[in-house]
Amino acid sequence: MSRAVRLVVTAGALLVAGAARAQVNLAVTPSAAGTAPLANAVTNGTASSFHLDVANSKSGTILRQIEFRLPQGWSAQGGAGPDGWTVTRLQTNGLYSIRFQVADCSAGAVGGIVNGSAGTFRLDVTPPGGAVAGDWSDNLSRITASDPCGGQTGWNVTSASAVTIPVKALAVTGSVSPVQGPVPTTATSTWTVTNLATAATTVTPAVRITPQGGAVLACTPAPASLSLAAAGAAGASATFSCSYPLAQAGVYTFGATAAGSGVSAVGAIAGPVRTAGVTASFAFTNLTAGPGDQVQAVMTFQNNTAAAVTVSPPRYNQLTLAGLAQTSGTNNPADVPLAAGATGSVTYTFDVTGVVGSAYRAQGTPAISPAGSTTNLAITPAGTVAASTVAWSPAGIVPSRTPKGPWTFTVTVVNNGGASMTEIDVYAPPANGWGGLTYVSMSPTGSVKTSGNPTDTLRYTLTVPSKSTATLKFSFSSLPAVTQTTAYPFQVTTVVSNGSRAVNTNYEETVSIVPTPIPDVAGFTILSDGSGQTLAWTNTSGTTGNAHDGVAIFRTPSGTDPFVPADFVDYSDPANQALATGTVLYADRDGSPTRTAADPAVGAYNYRVCNHDALFVYSSCTSGYWTAKGYLDSVAAPVGGWTHQLGGTSLLQPGVLPGSRVAVATNRPDVTVLDLATGLRTFDPVALASLPAGNTPAAAMASGRNMLFAADQGGLALGFDLDAGTTTWQVTRTGESFVAEITGIVKQYASAAYTAPYDTILLASKTGRLLGVRHDTGATVWTLQVGATGQGLYAAPIYDAGTNRLFVAVDAGGGVRAYDVGAGAAAPTPVAGWPAGTGSYTVACSQGPLTTDLACLDKTGQLVVLDVSTGAPRYGTPISSALASATDLRTVVGATHGYLVSSASAVQRLVISTSGVLSATAQWNAPSGATLSMAQPFPSTGTAFVAASDKKLRKLSLDGLALLDSRDVPGPATSILVGPPVFDRTNGRFVFATAKGRVFAIPAF
Repeated sequence: MSRAVRLVVTAGALLVAGAARAQVNLAVTPSAAGTAPLANAVTNGTASSFHLDVANSKSGTILRQIEFRLPQGWSAQGGAGPDGWTVTRLQTNGLYSIRFQVADCSAGAVGGIVNGSAGTFRLDVTPPGGAVAGDWSDNLSRITASDPCGGQTGWNVTSASAVTIPVKALAVTGSVSPVQGPVPTTATSTWTVTNLATAATTVTPAVRITPQGGAVLACTPAPASLSLAAAGAAGASATFSCSYPLAQAGVYTFGATAAGSGVSAVGAIAGPVRTAGVTASFAFTNLTAGPGDQVQAVMTFQNNTAAAVTVSPPRYNQLTLAGLAQTSGTNNPADVPLAAGATGSVTYTFDVTGVVGSAYRAQGTPAISPAGSTTNLAITPAGTVAASTVAWSPAGIVPSRTPKGPWTFTVTVVNNGGASMTEIDVYAPPANGWGGLTYVSMSPTGSVKTSGNPTDTLRYTLTVPSKSTATLKFSFSSLPAVTQTTAYPFQVTTVVSNGSRAVNTNYEETVSIVPTPIPDVAGFTILSDGSGQTLAWTNTSGTTGNAHDGVAIFRTPSGTDPFVPADFVDYSDPANQALATGTVLYADRDGSPTRTAADPAVGAYNYRVCNHDALFVYSSCTSGYWTAKGYLDSVAAPVGGWTHQLGGTSLLQPGVLPGSRVAVATNRPDVTVLDLATGLRTFDPVALASLPAGNTPAAAMASGRNMLFAADQGGLALGFDLDAGTTTWQVTRTGESFVAEITGIVKQYASAAYTAPYDTILLASKTGRLLGVRHDTGATVWTLQVGATGQGLYAAPIYDAGTNRLFVAVDAGGGVRAYDVGAGAAAPTPVAGWPAGTGSYTVACSQGPLTTDLACLDKTGQLVVLDVSTGAPRYGTPISSALASATDLRTVVGATHGYLVSSASAVQRLVISTSGVLSATAQWNAPSGATLSMAQPFPSTGTAFVAASDKKLRKLSLDGLALLDSRDVPGPATSILVGPPVFDRTNGRFVFATAKGRVFAIPAF
């Protein structure tokens, strides 16, 4: 989702959350303030931390686990919770979340947030980078809370979308010097501000100095303002500084921020700076240790005076300790003599006594002799009582992917403590249908034992040294039967032994069973023009709770198959994009409504669009049907034109609304509407039930609407409003099958005898029936049984306004029938005395160059021209066209009247002479091995155009059918069947479709 859209969503979400806040009993809010002088915010594209307060107001509950799912495009690095909490999972390959859990479930253990209390959690994250307009904000995607220790659950949690994280567009870094010295000492801090926004800006810096235990001091920065260029440009960074005399002995922290119009910084901290006659610092040799581990802390002294001194380090009982105790048998450190300017140190040894997730620290003040010298309070940084982290993969199972099993899981355990781990136990959910738990492998090696009745536990006995990793694999032979996505809690227990003491830590992992993957996106198409490719699709959702959550697009060069994604992996994370063998062109999540994507690369690429649900279970990724491999390809656009890959074969004549839109039916099956000028997809494709009828005509109707009509061989017919982009009506007529081109009676051009207040759409069926349908409602006005049993209608009926008659050519010896339309509200009636004949017709008749003529071409290649009044042959017809497998018949009105007949192998010209004789005068044969489309005559220019499977569109002279010019059809295939071209006079282009799924628009020539 774009940031702009997210901000709009946030505003609405906050209103909703505010109205419902009184009902929330687990409130999650950003902490009121960060560590002064920093803001509680993060920096654009930079590793940063954000603090959240969680308050539990539900009676009788204890919150012991909470998981924060990050916004789209953010990555998770870690975090810290209240004492007794630890990070148990960093989800970085799917849901991008940070999970915190108490380390100990025993009664009275530290860590749970009870009713009426609150805790603060720090999220270490990196928001997405890239240029931004200024400060922005994003929202958590999801918050889930539970009590894995078996207590009550069911909190009404603050909506994740209501938890807004500010993101700053200025980055500040800095340092201070010197870091220690005598009293007084002048310390100078130097800072760099970098503009991450797209516009130049002027910012005002601020510097504050915080003494340990004292009031904040103000320091005037120089210069007082900074002019910063736009992000990425020279001058986007600038430096300022501040010098301040530190007159008292102590520890000082320097902090700086900056702000301008629409941009600000989280800020940065430098230091500490220690000032005294003798300065003392205190640091651990190990900032991560497990319960019962031993850690060392070193106190270092610097004599800043001109005379020798003696430092008496604080005794163990003089130190203030948190989470630590003096190790048995250790002695207090001895005094340290220091010459002028010299340094010295002592070491303390402690046992870690804090619970997992808590901090341990020590502080104390040395004594100095002679007494005139001074020193400072020395405080260690906070260490973390660490245990293990557990990663479970995959995050779920899609049984339909591996219907027979077994279903294998991998658990990776990292020992973060200082002592060796000796045991790892995995517990399946009890009595929930998980069966056949089987050990597969383990590293490092050890022993494994199954237990439980039924068998639902694996106990691994092994040695995992400090800071080492164990990888365990196991499988199940049966799963619970589910009808919608269902989550199951698994328990993992790690055991760390430190001498005779064992520390158990429990982790809960949630595994989902997804019965049915989400459906593919619908109507995937690709436009290629001078700017590259534009992909478009329609988002879809499932029926079992797995709603659309986003898409991923994979692109590879022509000749290679695009990557197929793995379930439960989020490819919007750059870290996961390396897993794809090819380019991740685009990926999103969190219910993204995105339905188009642009690729400026020009040329031939293959694209796969994969729909996914909120768990990142992907669809089958086969929305590009014609390739039979589940993807669509693209080609470079023709110069001065465009091409649109529709994903389905189309050799039918497109329907054109001049200067506006073109509609193309494919065997996907659907109808796609494109803008004639640009090739852009105007509306989502309209789905059909089966293969389409012979065309998709478009025209202005009596109602004033610009309408498109389509039908298919399953009896479906529809009317589509080309202005509104909506289906006006859709009806399925059971038992009918529409193959012939759709024609109609347009009231504006009909006989005066036609008085119906609507246009009539004519649908010819393989059953031999002709249906008259209202253009505005789709209602069947009348049904006419034209052909007898076995005599289907494969040729489009012809309406003649001069006689107000319908002419219908019938297959299987049915001949040509004539009917009086009358007023149009009732079924047409047979014309008395009309000689139907016995020919077999699958090609539509054509009104002749004279208003008295009707030309029909039967399946043997016999052409007959009939008098529209009597049905009598004219011009001595029938005559043989010599094209027995003719596919089309067109009338030519010009200096030499006549007809153009097309077949897959030739184009033939027939001319009516001045003496009234019809004869064949010219023929153009297809190149060897090529298949022709239907030819399109243009009498006004004396030319005809025909496309062929040898990837050429040719211009022929209309009279002699001599080859005048040609244009190549772009594309990688060596042979492309091409449909009949139509001409867009407004834009001066030919438009035609191909068996390879593409529609081409090529400039006239």
